[in-house]
Amino acid sequence: NTLKLRIYNNTRLVDASAGTKIKQILDNENVIDTPAEDFVFRYGDNRSNPNNRHPDYNDSYETSDGTYMSNYYMWTMLKEGNKFSIDDPRVRFYFFRQDTDLSDEDATVWDCYLTAEPVDGPSDTPAHYSNVDPDMCFCVARFDGYFGRDHGNNEGIPPDGPIRTVFGTYPSGGNFDDGKGGDSQKAGTTGGLGKGINPIMTSSFVFFMRAEAALTASTGENARDLLEDGVGASMDKVFSFKDLVDGTKVIGKDPQQNDITVKKAYLDPLSGLKATYLAELLAAYDAAGTNAAKLNIIMKEYHKALWGNGLEAYNNLRRTGYPSDVQPMIEVNPGTFIWSAYYPTNFVDRNQFATQKSMTDKIFWDNTPSTSVK
Repeated sequence: NTLKLRIYNNTRLVDASAGTKIKQILDNENVIDTPAEDFVFRYGDNRSNPNNRHPDYNDSYETSDGTYMSNYYMWTMLKEGNKFSIDDPRVRFYFFRQDTDLSDEDATVWDCYLTAEPVDGPSDTPAHYSNVDPDMCFCVARFDGYFGRDHGNNEGIPPDGPIRTVFGTYPSGGNFDDGKGGDSQKAGTTGGLGKGINPIMTSSFVFFMRAEAALTASTGENARDLLEDGVGASMDKVFSFKDLVDGTKVIGKDPQQNDITVKKAYLDPLSGLKATYLAELLAAYDAAGTNAAKLNIIMKEYHKALWGNGLEAYNNLRRTGYPSDVQPMIEVNPGTFIWSAYYPTNFVDRNQFATQKSMTDKIFWDNTPSTSVK
């Protein structure tokens, strides 16, 4: 039923009856709507014979430099400039900072060292970035250790391995960020040892899909309530990964799970930050003047909750054009947005009736204006 709901939500642009079909599914009250029903692939913590750990843990916690995190994505979790009074409570589960103070690093470690615009904050952000959001990050997401790479930066690799932000506890089974930093390359011996998940379809995703359908397809549900449910379910899912966090530096007990010792650094999200974040988010939603602006907020929050699942984020962007502030390429004219992937070569070569398509061809359910995605 949940997969049907997803299909109807994807096809609502070309199917006027999609809302009715979604409502019929929801009327039966039989979709994924609790954590116990989440559809995920679970990884193990075995290093070899076989290595069954999360791929992102393998990437960041062995003996080589991990991949770069997206500066934009980290920025969305870090107050988004001044849109929130607090960082997203999930951020320290999503990312681990090896260096929590980047201000004393030599300039040559920055991946953007040779670009026209140096790193000094929004006032120096390239113009086409500022046109999207005046607070858009450039080069570094934030100087307290959130160091990744900007979209489209194809420069060489500087000596920045020890300071890159890497994958965290959720969903990768890595280190929890307790604010103390430290090298992540410890031959797979730290954090959750790679015992993460691939979040294929979770209850939080379903709440966001339902919120979108409520606004755009007249399903009769309350989009605001579903937005709150989606963010809340996502945070609860992320916070549940506290069981993977190293509890050797103990200063207290988790008030909700007395048998689990924890670090104080992540008691805070469980004891108030979630409520603060939701209150500010819902106030912004209430202040949004149009359904389009409300949908933009819903899709932005869905984007944040999708950490670990890029496919749904890509589908959402193609279908809605939101989030509207996705970081543009560094180049002012980066070329055409990739609307769909090529067919596999063996399919085209072996099927006499098949012809290869262009990556500018849209999928059948996508009739959004090409200008909606930059």
